[in-house]
Amino acid sequence: MRERQVTHPAVHGSQSSHGLGWWRERGELDEHAGGNLGVVSVLRMAPRHGLAAVVLTNGEAGGALIEDILEPLFGELPGVTPPERIAPGDHPRMSDPRPYLGRFASRVAQNTIEGDDAGRLWRVTAPQHESLEMWRRAGTTIGSQVERHELEFLGDDRFVILDDNQAPAGQVEFFERDADGRARYLYAGARITPRID
Repeated sequence: MRERQVTHPAVHGSQSSHGLGWWRERGELDEHAGGNLGVVSVLRMAPRHGLAAVVLTNGEAGGALIEDILEPLFGELPGVTPPERIAPGDHPRMSDPRPYLGRFASRVAQNTIEGDDAGRLWRVTAPQHESLEMWRRAGTTIGSQVERHELEFLGDDRFVILDDNQAPAGQVEFFERDADGRARYLYAGARITPRID
């Protein structure tokens, strides 16, 4: 189950892949993560070193806490490569934003990629359908809000997502081109989403 079956997009690094249900990364690490309304969790293992850990959180932003806890345990192990660190502001200039502009949607969210007069790209994410219903049933609107984040070009159809403080908050990648040269798919948050316009 931990043998490479599918290689991940470049946003996850050159050693990232999937086995059967297991996410394989950084040379020696295997993990299975999960999240839903108000929870984020992960089981991470380094089998060769006999080390495994589970972290369960009860917050939408639990991913950062998980890394704060697990990186000191796993990051120094022989054979584990350091995570890729991306600093904003030191990247090539995007020559043409048009291939990325438009709407990409799944059952749970619609992503609109839009440009501004300064030549920047923005990702506007709006929950929809089952996602909104789950939040309604949970009695909260926390995850039902529309979010807007700047995308900074990294090259090769990859962008870093900038949070409200202009700090990196993940990456997105665009795939394939249609007859008009527009990207057909958006990859974000370990999900691939097709263009709908």
